This record gives sequence, C-alpha cells and structure tokens, in this order.
Amino acid sequence: MIKAYPLLKPLTAQLIEEIRAYGILEVSLEQYQIVCNSIVRFAQSLQVDSYSPGLMDSYKDNLDTRCSSGEICKEYHRFQLRVMRMLSSLAESGNVDFSSTKSHPRKYIVSDETWRLKGVRHREHNMNSIRIKV
Repeated sequence: MIKAYPLLKPLTAQLIEEIRAYGILEVSLEQYQIVCNSIVRFAQSLQVDSYSPGLMDSYKDNLDTRCSSGEICKEYHRFQLRVMRMLSSLAESGNVDFSSTKSHPRKYIVSDETWRLKGVRHREHNMNSIRIKV
C-alpha cells in the first residue's frame, strides 16, 4: 500500500501554527514561514503539490548545492534543515519534532586529569598573584 501524504500548503500552514503554539517568538516565526514558502516554491517548480520524502530529499540536495557554492551560509543551511525535519515529522507522525538535531558531539570533554591540572594551575596562579602583591 502506498502512503498518501498531505498537501504541502496546508501542511506548512499547520507547521507554522504548531510553532506559534509552541511559543516561538513572532520575529523568529517569520523565518520559519520564509523557509516553508521556499519549500512550497521549490515543490511548485517541480509541479508537485504534496509532501513526500522524495521531495524533501530533492530540496536537501538543492540546499547542499547552494551552501557548497556559497549562495547560502552554513547557519541558514542548518536552520532550513531544522525546518525540513520539523515538517517531515509533522507529515509522517502528526507531531512536530522540536528537539535539537544533535547533542553537540564536537564539544570538547575535559578529562579528570585536565581538571586536576587546571585546579593546580589556578592555585599556583593565585599564589603567584599574592607574592606579586606583597
């Protein structure tokens, strides 16, 4: 059985309402609307009027190309991917996924050894500061 997906315009309108109900500021809501409009225009250029995973894949490919060429910045690319994920979750499950995309895996985790050294250096620095002041 082939899954029937919702029409894109009502789906994006519903997404905006869900975002508003979630409490995202009106000024930010406008940015979400701009991305939704961009997705709808992209679909219209392909003569498509319904959401589909294939449409989202094509839009992502287009975004990746635009980002690689410098037409859009990485931050805007990431924001558009977030909106796409939210739209996809709404279309697929009926619920908007507001979660963050990552748990920041590139963030440096300080080892216990480093914390100990930092504590020692901090105490040494304070002792040096005291000596200078005396």
